[in-house]
Amino acid sequence: GVGPDDWILMNPGCVGYYRVSYSADLFSLLLPALRDGVLSASDRLGLQNDAFALAKAGMGSIVDVLRLFASYTQETNYTVWESLVANLSSINRLLQYTDFHDSFKKFAVKLFTPTVVRLGWNSKDTDSTLDTMLRSLVLGQHAKYGGPDTIAEAQKRFQEHVSGETTLPTDLQSTVYSIALANGDENTFDQLIKLHDAADSNEQKVRIYSILGASNTESIIQRCLDFALSEKVRPQDTQTIFLSVALTSPKSREMLWKFMKEKWSVLDERYKGNFTVIAIVTHCTTGFVTEEKAREMEQFFKEHPCPIAERSIKQNCEAARLRAKWLQRDEAAIREWLAAQ
Repeated sequence: GVGPDDWILMNPGCVGYYRVSYSADLFSLLLPALRDGVLSASDRLGLQNDAFALAKAGMGSIVDVLRLFASYTQETNYTVWESLVANLSSINRLLQYTDFHDSFKKFAVKLFTPTVVRLGWNSKDTDSTLDTMLRSLVLGQHAKYGGPDTIAEAQKRFQEHVSGETTLPTDLQSTVYSIALANGDENTFDQLIKLHDAADSNEQKVRIYSILGASNTESIIQRCLDFALSEKVRPQDTQTIFLSVALTSPKSREMLWKFMKEKWSVLDERYKGNFTVIAIVTHCTTGFVTEEKAREMEQFFKEHPCPIAERSIKQNCEAARLRAKWLQRDEAAIREWLAAQ
């Protein structure tokens, strides 16, 4: 039989197409099983995905999600980490609009530190392909949330790379470029543009586009946006730069939205009848967390119709309203929980 202190896992293997909501007691009993590696990778993946989806739907709390995430410090599976990172990033973009975002970043640094220490920067003969992918993922996340040692090492390796002293492995280039720019200055941006101009393949250029919005410095964000519409960037690649800006910070998100409005006639003419405009509009309207911003976006597109992107516009306006409700619902509890960590 099952004792009062035994954990119970519903939907083992995640074979059923449904979410599982656990009572507080059952949820707490599952945490040691997670930390001890008793559960399979598919179950570890399913647990955190269920908790996140339920919190997003208002049927759970972000605090429960964070308590769960704290048990993944010894996780080794790339697929589990990839999903966890996506969910954590969604919470991060929400909490960027609070006055306790720094507390959340400290929590995230602690989450990634053991795996960063385990994998290190340099590849090993015993690495699998997934180990290589995981190294790049966790180093990028550790630095994104402020891990000082990772930031310092990335900056060092970036300078060695641009000086020609060493060559960065391809699998670490985007990670190092992003960290260097996020913690760099105008000179760092200039160095990345030089790397872009010297690139002999579009793949190398797209690697730079995907991180070119990583800075939170206003002047660099503006240079990035102007560059996105320059002749150096193919029209179909502009949206990649816009996405990198949209994912960085409230400041960069707002600047992107303002830039899109100011350049709407240019964008409309450039992409008229082209499906690329859907991505452009989607990236420029994503990530907001207020009813006011939703109304502002609706009003703009009422005055400047874009039928091909109408569905994306409605979805992002609805998402902004849902995030506003989500934050209002969970903000006090998250603040209290993080303060106790």
